[in-house]
Formats: sequence, C-alpha cells, structure tokens
Amino acid sequence: MKILPFLSVLAGSGEAGPLDFWTESDIFAYRVQKSIQKKGIANRFIKKYDQVRDAMRWFQDEGVCDSDVSSPSYEPVGFDAVFDAQSYACIEDPAIFETIQVALVAMKRVAKLKINSDKDVSFHISDYEMSYDQALLYCFSKDMWLADPEDYEQQKGIVRSMTVGNYVWFDSWQAAEGECWVQEYFGGAGPGGKVKYGVSDGPKDCNSKYYAACQSGQIYEKSCTAWPIAKIRANEQAKAQEYCEAAGGNLPFFNDKNELEEWQNRPDPEREWLGIVKNDEFKSGWAKVTGEEATIFAWAAGEPDFDNDNEFCATTMINGGGVDYNNPFVWNDVPCSWATEIFRCRIDSTVYVWEDCPVPELPEPPKASSANLHDFTILDLRICSF
Repeated sequence: MKILPFLSVLAGSGEAGPLDFWTESDIFAYRVQKSIQKKGIANRFIKKYDQVRDAMRWFQDEGVCDSDVSSPSYEPVGFDAVFDAQSYACIEDPAIFETIQVALVAMKRVAKLKINSDKDVSFHISDYEMSYDQALLYCFSKDMWLADPEDYEQQKGIVRSMTVGNYVWFDSWQAAEGECWVQEYFGGAGPGGKVKYGVSDGPKDCNSKYYAACQSGQIYEKSCTAWPIAKIRANEQAKAQEYCEAAGGNLPFFNDKNELEEWQNRPDPEREWLGIVKNDEFKSGWAKVTGEEATIFAWAAGEPDFDNDNEFCATTMINGGGVDYNNPFVWNDVPCSWATEIFRCRIDSTVYVWEDCPVPELPEPPKASSANLHDFTILDLRICSF
C-alpha cells in the first residue's frame, strides 16, 4: 500500500514526510470507511480494523520475548493453529490473549470468505483513468486489490488483460518509498513490418491519471508433462534414459492413474522403453529411474515373470507372447539390453496458470560411429506433444 505524504497541516510537522506503516493503514482504513455508503457496515468495518490493529501490537519479527505466556519462534503458522503456537506473538499479560483471539477470529472470518479463498489469479483493468490513490480504492470496491506481481514473469499476467497502448497503475516490487508505478503494453511495427509487442514500466506522478490494474486470487504455477517421441533404435534402456536426461527429462513413469491414462492415449504406440527398473528394496519391487518407488503399473497378463532371471527393465508389449501379444498399452518385463524402435521422454515443467504448457524440443540424436553403433541406430527424429 502506498499513500502520498499529507500536507504539513495534516502531518503535524513543518514538512511532509513519509508516513509510518500504521499511519498509512489508519488513513487507508478511514478512507475505506468513508467510501462505504451504509453507515452500519462502515462502522463494523472500522471496529474490526481497530481490533486487528490492537492485536498486532503484540506481534514481533525478532528479538527476545521476556514472557511466561508465549515464546515466539518467528516461524509462520496458519490461522487454524492452536493459539499458543502463534509463533510471532510476544505476550506478557494472559489477559491480552482474549483481545488477540477476538482479532484472530475476525481475521479468520475474512480469510474464509468465499471471495478470499484460494483461487486462481484473475486481473481486471478499469474502464476509466484515475490517480494512484483512486486506483487503490477502485480495486477495493471490486473486492480486489491493486495488482502486486513479484517479478517480470508475473507482470505478464497483467498484460493479458491490457489493451495495447494503455498504461495501468500497479503495486510494483521495484517501487521505492512513496513511488507510484505504471506498466505500459506497447506494440508497433518492427523490422520488416512485423508488429512487435512489449512491456515497459516505471514510476510516474502519483496524481497522474492512468487505468487501474486490479487482482484477485492467488498466482499459482501449474504442472505440465509432455511426452515427446524420439524415433531412435535404442538397444539399452540406460542409453535411452541418458538421452532423455540430456533433453531435461526421463523415460516415462507415472505418479498417478491420470498420468497413466494420458500415456495410454499417446499417438502411434509401439514397443517403447519405460522409466522403471527392478528394485527389491521397495514393496512393489520396482523403482522409477529417478530413484523413488514405482506404484502405478499396467502389466500384461502374467507379467512381470522375470523370465531367465534377467528381466529387470520394462517396455510396452509388442511382439510378445500370451494373451496380450501385440498390445502396446500393457507392459512386459524384458532384459535391459532389449531393443526398441522408438521411445518417448517424460519432460516435466511448471508455468504460471495463464501460460500454455511448453512443447519441448529434443536434442539431435547421437552420431553413429564404430564406438557407439551398438548404443543407437539412428532412424529419424520425430517430436510431438499431447
């Protein structure tokens, strides 16, 4: 929250200087109270604010707490924790507990409101321009707050809601005390006439008029898993795994049934290496190539059978035996030097919720030579994502 220093008559000094945190908060709370049209609701708001403000006097970030009532560890705890575990509260008088508990109950109610519950981030851009302080109140009136991205990547989320050429107020992590920052989304003809888009940001006069960028919800990252395919003959599972590691991934393994189902829907299924190996240290008897226990399987009927006591790796079933002969959706245990015509890599990544999952690129296949011809026979390289 950033509020311009008041004139000297309001600040009570010869010069207008920066306000301390609680003065800022009090002024903002007063403005909110005045902006609420229904007097009863406005008064309840300010009463709850006063309760929280009073309770916060007993919380500290560091230092010795000379108290027999609380012993703060300065480690964060959730609202639902037992009160005497509230790790930032230094309380010497047991009677203060009641005051703080009243405030915590009020804070807990606010935190549990549906509008404040965990949800994916969303941004809103005002349809008219205003000053920085007006932008703060405008966002509050929308049950949102002035967008507060923590880095440039998060700023891209705001851009998705902006119109080219507009400036918006936002709460920048780069802003110095008293600074008000705007972000511009610009676009224009670049080299060869191609339109180029970009973002710029920086401080502006806090009384200038720009649009407000409001935010609600939490900025989450989502997990992405891609299964790009390399049409390379690999005569050893370890060599295929080595190739996938060079691509930033692993041979396929599965953390849950949803991942397995996604894998089962892969295009052009053939006999392919899987990223699991025999490991008797685990209850399941198998481990992922990353070292953890494998627990999700799709074995063919009668598999694994550890035939000849040397089948310690796994592939999908093609040209096998039994009732699942030529079924590419079930698995077979095989020697780790078995040959497959293709294999896929599992490549995991995380992106912000507003971004599309990336389509990974696989490296060029290894060059065939007399030294490594037994490792790979190069057919071609095919990349896809699904």
